[in-house]
Amino acid sequence: MQIYKLPRSLMAQDGKGILRSLQNENMPYADIVIREALQNSLDATNKDEDETVVEIQTNKFNSTAVAYHFEEIEPELVNRFPGEQLALVLKDKNTSGLSGSIDTRTDNDTELKESKFYKLVYGLSMNQDEQGAGGSWGLGKTSYFRVGAGIVIYYTRVKLADGTYQERLAGSLIENPDGDNPLLDSKMGLAWWGENNVAESGTHPIVDSAQIRKIISDFGVDPYVDNETGTTIIIPYIDRDKLTNDRSVDDEKIPWFAAELNTSLKLAVQRWYGPRILNSKYHQEIGNSELIVSVNGDYAQPAEFEQTFRIFRRLYDSALTGKAVKSDIEVKEISGLRKALTSTSEVLGRVAFTQVSFEELHLVGGDQDLTPSRYVGVENDDDGQQGQGIIAYSRKPGMVVEYVNDASPWMQKVNIPDNTYLLAFFVPISSAKLHSDYNKNGYDILEDYLRDTESADHAEWKDKTNITLIKRIRDRISRSLREVVNQTEQNAISSRTSNLSRQVGQSILPPSGWGKAGSPSDNGNDEKTVNPSVSHMSQQSDIKIENVMRLSDEQLRVEYEAFLTKNSNDIITIEVLTNDGLMNEEKWNSQLEGVVSFPFEFKGSIISKSDNSAVEIANMVTIKDVSGSLNSELEVTNNLDDDVTINGALVIKVRDFSMQPSIHIRNKVAKGGNNK
Repeated sequence: MQIYKLPRSLMAQDGKGILRSLQNENMPYADIVIREALQNSLDATNKDEDETVVEIQTNKFNSTAVAYHFEEIEPELVNRFPGEQLALVLKDKNTSGLSGSIDTRTDNDTELKESKFYKLVYGLSMNQDEQGAGGSWGLGKTSYFRVGAGIVIYYTRVKLADGTYQERLAGSLIENPDGDNPLLDSKMGLAWWGENNVAESGTHPIVDSAQIRKIISDFGVDPYVDNETGTTIIIPYIDRDKLTNDRSVDDEKIPWFAAELNTSLKLAVQRWYGPRILNSKYHQEIGNSELIVSVNGDYAQPAEFEQTFRIFRRLYDSALTGKAVKSDIEVKEISGLRKALTSTSEVLGRVAFTQVSFEELHLVGGDQDLTPSRYVGVENDDDGQQGQGIIAYSRKPGMVVEYVNDASPWMQKVNIPDNTYLLAFFVPISSAKLHSDYNKNGYDILEDYLRDTESADHAEWKDKTNITLIKRIRDRISRSLREVVNQTEQNAISSRTSNLSRQVGQSILPPSGWGKAGSPSDNGNDEKTVNPSVSHMSQQSDIKIENVMRLSDEQLRVEYEAFLTKNSNDIITIEVLTNDGLMNEEKWNSQLEGVVSFPFEFKGSIISKSDNSAVEIANMVTIKDVSGSLNSELEVTNNLDDDVTINGALVIKVRDFSMQPSIHIRNKVAKGGNNK
């Protein structure tokens, strides 16, 4: 490809200034890239498409083969990045592609304004005009140039006015010309690769399909075929550490998912686009497409989300529709703001919220999960028993704009009970017509104003000068939360009792909470499945309780479903919930031996069936007592070279039905393996 270097000119911004335009200095780059890429794809979805497909891949490539395509910097690329390297590939389908004029020297402002190719590849900070779109072109994309060598390749296929298809490809470089060892000998740090127009001293993309397919094949990228249109972003020479590093926390607090690029990308998808992924409720209410995302071939499926993001998705659906999808969720309408909408009584949005105990979130006991605060990336005091709060908000595209904690103006003076997380989601009614006072500033509906308040990376809503709409929305949400949560907390002060002394009737099954250590089987959603073989996100064994039956005055039969990773050796354990958290038999005996016996004991176990009918499970998956004196642990071994899901039953002796039990599974070697 031929290079075109931007010459120095008066008032022109160089690469250093452009890279600095990315306002978000705290969010991990993996999150910023995912937010930007998926938003661009959703904005470009073809009209009347029910689904937008985005495939995220990390592809290995040979540096020498790829460097050959970049005129002038080929030797430096090979020298600096020898051998096998890695590229991040972001490919969408069912989208329009980067349509419009590819003539960078045209004086026709209308052509440039309407050209998606020009705005994304050559332009910067040009606003998107489509209602409900993400924001401005260009500034958000600077994240692409920060996670590798500063090079980005844009490959697209579009349908032309005459009904034929055209492929286009161009490369771009943005770097700090004053930095250490820049790739480019340039005062501006800006360059493009494609085909140069010598007569007009400009550049335009390659449109020869054969040449394009040779270039993308060196990255392991397949071309668009048949009637497919879309855009593929290729970011070569990526820096894994830069992509996964969470810049908002100290090194010792980096969460488990940030240690590996694949899981960082998967969690970023859940964190920011969980509400829209395979969401038929969103499609029905808003009319926009559902989002289908895969990371290296694994499709994101709501049922497989981490628990925190499953909860936020249910809250989003409840706020969007105005109907709680589970009984523990409350939905409040936000209205009554003077001179906000055309009518004071009109509803401008809804907030859905739920209070979840630390136990339900697996934050107590030996096998603790990360807190919701850590999963969403907000600062919170995660130590001790003090209650915590997080609220998320989004607008029409379905991307979470921001998560904020209970110290923010969104949750003013909300008294959250101890050992409890208050999780909330605000969803505005985008089509709500604004008061005439807003019309003179170009804001006709609520979506118009909210979109304009976002920064280039869509990371928060911030009121425009002399406008207080967002502040008043926050205040009204805080009041709605206080009316419910503070009253609940006040009522609880006089009635709290120890979990250990809670009595249950002799004629009923174990106390509420039984089996909550397992993954909830009722997700409160009509979620689709794209790929039934999708692997568990954390690649740890898991167990959930299916049914409980009382066999006698002192025995229970607990039916379960367990997911076992390949060649795993795990421990199923039963613990007791106390005021100090979950207590296993070993800890119980160290404090109470000779006074009170541990209240639970495994008396038997069976495996009834498996999802792998091709093997004899009795020989390949076993459950046995753990050697030693403990009667509250069972060892389960999967000798298969594949993950397996089994169904079975446990017989448990219960010495005291006033105790509250919890069943967990963990890796035998890595103690504290699975926190479910």
